[in-house]
Amino acid sequence: MTGSASDAGRYAEAFLAAAWDGWQTLLNSLSQSLAPGTDLRRRLQAAGRDEAALQAILQEQLPDGIPTPFLRLVTVMAADDKLDQLPAVAGELDELLHGGGARQVTAEITSAVQLSAERREQLTAQLRAEHGNELEVRFSVDPALMGGLRIRVGDQLTDLSVASSLQALRDDVMASV
Repeated sequence: MTGSASDAGRYAEAFLAAAWDGWQTLLNSLSQSLAPGTDLRRRLQAAGRDEAALQAILQEQLPDGIPTPFLRLVTVMAADDKLDQLPAVAGELDELLHGGGARQVTAEITSAVQLSAERREQLTAQLRAEHGNELEVRFSVDPALMGGLRIRVGDQLTDLSVASSLQALRDDVMASV
């Protein structure tokens, strides 16, 4: 568990926030352009569910360099006749990125033997200091580890087990033969 993981998290959050600001501006602008009775709305409705035609109309109306996922989202919503939901989608995305909609992160700590209550508390405190107090920590035992720990937080895995060390040694020996 290094400081670089928390640094990476801060950079990732900053990147998402910057990307979201641009997308939110585009979503808000498009929502206004798609108000009932507008020319763009009539053209999209006339295209029906033809996604190629819808995408062509949207590409004409949207700024150059529109991100592909954004264009795809709006095209699919137009095909499903759900463009009225665009402001709600923007709100949900904002909530996921900035509000209470953030997903709960869980730490899973697997050890070869049952850890003492004191060691469990130490590990929990260390992980919460790095990942936040809302981190849910679960413990399990897997004798196949032979010793050490395997710690998974979200999609990050730190394998400090004897079994993984032996496997790495075995791989190194086999590679040098």
